[in-house]
Amino acid sequence: MVLEEGPLKTAAENNDGLIKQELVNYRIIDGMLYKEVITRQFRSDGDYTDHTATSPLARVEMTMPDLSDKIPGATGK
Repeated sequence: MVLEEGPLKTAAENNDGLIKQELVNYRIIDGMLYKEVITRQFRSDGDYTDHTATSPLARVEMTMPDLSDKIPGATGK
């Protein structure tokens, strides 16, 4: 992943004074919603340790809404 200019790129690249950094992602995989937490723990010598924890949250069902009355020609299928 290449980060474009913006607050996420600035936060990821600026490690001054950091002791811990976390990124949280929510993903749907095979009908299950997962929370993924990526943690980077910084040490005083400048090195760091990365850790990832993934937790299933809920089974989800994705359906397309019926848009036939909102968009001309849409069938919602």
